[in-house]
Amino acid sequence: MPIDRSATRVGAPARRRPVLDPVGSLSLALPPMPAPEPVGDPATRDMVVAACHRAGLSLNEDQIAMICAAAPYVTAMTQWLRRERDFRDEPANIFQFPC
Repeated sequence: MPIDRSATRVGAPARRRPVLDPVGSLSLALPPMPAPEPVGDPATRDMVVAACHRAGLSLNEDQIAMICAAAPYVTAMTQWLRRERDFRDEPANIFQFPC
């Protein structure tokens, strides 16, 4: 294959543009959201509702259900933390001098 032809093939995808329809319409509808799975553990729901209340959030039932669905993953990730941190600690700015 000649060199000039390979250079043309390499640059060809960069020059392609999508074909736009000038009379096409734009949909402003949101994509469908799957329904969150129901929470089977009432303790998880109570923990999520208490945390949202402490944070000052006012959420509807669907939003609480989404957070409850993510709660087991969040609690599993927090178990990887090396120690309990105080609420006022900023993990990125903590340095303790050895005694």
